Amino acid sequence: MSTYKVSGLHDRSGDVKSPLLKPGRYVVTCVSAREPKRNRDDNGTIFGWDLNITDALGQAADQDPSLYQGRNQYFSTFIMDEEHPKYSDWHHLGEEQLKNFLDAMGVKVDDDGSFDPEDAVDNEAIAKLKVQKAKTDDDDDRNEVVEFKEMEN
Repeated sequence: MSTYKVSGLHDRSGDVKSPLLKPGRYVVTCVSAREPKRNRDDNGTIFGWDLNITDALGQAADQDPSLYQGRNQYFSTFIMDEEHPKYSDWHHLGEEQLKNFLDAMGVKVDDDGSFDPEDAVDNEAIAKLKVQKAKTDDDDDRNEVVEFKEMEN
């Protein structure tokens, strides 16, 4: 692999902190689908998409648009294999979350449950974001998508 020089890189801390967005509804466009991958325990699959926030709605709309316009938000969901130790208790959560996203993005799901993650790309939906509080003092609060809804025509 080649070596690259980036002036000023040695002065950077590597700490990237995005401003927290207000909880509320945002218009998002799916800009890319990530290749589904197995989790580290190899008992489930992670599906992920990169979303671009284009507008804020309702109570979220009264914040500075520069905080959200053009900002990317990663969305992923974990689908457990039947062999996962918590499958019987929790598998429905990831499946419902995935179905909610696919429906809102207009992605066709075949009768056997198959779909193409790329079919979400370039589609719009409304995403409801919340603030996920940090679990430790070393962590930061972050935004998390909790629900999707189809765009109203």
